[in-house]
Amino acid sequence: MLSSLKNFDPLIFLDIDKSNYPSEDAEYLRDILMNQMGSYVLLKLSQKMPEEQFKEIISELEGKSILDKLSAVMPNWESQIEKGLEDFKTEYDKQEN
Repeated sequence: MLSSLKNFDPLIFLDIDKSNYPSEDAEYLRDILMNQMGSYVLLKLSQKMPEEQFKEIISELEGKSILDKLSAVMPNWESQIEKGLEDFKTEYDKQEN
């Protein structure tokens, strides 16, 4: 399931130099970015599905359960997630420049 995200590192994806941070801070930043990216992608996907389906999906607490439900209601969910991540990166890059 979504093999392209198996070893996903938001710091690498966003070209953030980890060497500027102590390892604890880099890990904290990684967690924060994963949460922000996940929220961003879910909000983007919510625009493409009925409200009731979206409410059911976000009622899940675990990432795997969310992905399982997404796969049931959105046939091309993997490409939609990847597009959402690319959109996030584009927005991030705009803010950095």
